[in-house]
Amino acid sequence: MGEGTGLRERAKQESQVHTVTKALVVFAALLLVLLSALTMAYSINADRIIQDRRSIMDAKRASDEMASSKISQAAEEQARLNGQIEALNKELTSRAAKISSLESERAQLIAQVRAAEDGRASIAGQIGQLGETNRTQALLIQNYRDEVTKLRDNELNYRKREIELVDRNNDLESQVEVLRQSTRALQEQLVEARRTIDAGGVALGALGGSSGGPYTPSIALAGTVNKVFQDPATKKPMAEINIGTNNQVREGMELTVSRGDQFVAKFIVSRVDLNWSVGEIRYLEVGRGGQPKNEVRQNDRVGTLSAK
Repeated sequence: MGEGTGLRERAKQESQVHTVTKALVVFAALLLVLLSALTMAYSINADRIIQDRRSIMDAKRASDEMASSKISQAAEEQARLNGQIEALNKELTSRAAKISSLESERAQLIAQVRAAEDGRASIAGQIGQLGETNRTQALLIQNYRDEVTKLRDNELNYRKREIELVDRNNDLESQVEVLRQSTRALQEQLVEARRTIDAGGVALGALGGSSGGPYTPSIALAGTVNKVFQDPATKKPMAEINIGTNNQVREGMELTVSRGDQFVAKFIVSRVDLNWSVGEIRYLEVGRGGQPKNEVRQNDRVGTLSAK
């Protein structure tokens, strides 16, 4: 009985063990199914995760490159903006200085406007004074006009009288000139008579001699050139000397012009007065272009080499 009970208990225990084993097998099978499902899901999810990671890495790389480009662009933009800020600061400083200058100029203009207004007021006062002055001057001008008209009438009367006196004076001067010419002619005749007496008739013989040569004075002549000029008709060089008939100078006489010990030219008398003579200058030494080498000047000596 005891063995049968033990067998039954052993069988019962084995039956319980088999039940537990079956349960464990079923649980293991379920775990395997679940594990295979998880494995399949993991495999699928792993590929997806790897692809997502690669996509994320590519996106991160692209994002980093874009960020780097953005940073570079931002740096350039910042530098450009800094340059603009610096330029704007400079312009602001310049504008401030210009504003200060304009303010100063505005103050000066305001002062000038005030001065101009004061000047305008002063000018207005002066205009009033000038109006009064003009009226006064108009009265004075009218008085001056009347006085000048009177003076002109008096001057016209004076000039008429002066003209009459000048005409009378001219008539008297004409008469005096006639008397002077007559006196000169008488003086020349007297000098000629005295010279003829002194020369014992030699001068008359020389003037009317048969030889026909130029007149030669009995004494040495010496004078100076008063002035040198040109004959307007013949364009020949002429001169006036300070000796005349009182010094036995005659028309056609040939004299010598010298300066110191140097011979300058010949002087041919063409017109004679009592104390002066006029004649032609003849140069013997002529340079290029027909110009004399040594021209006659005022105060040059004129005369004869020796008395004959």
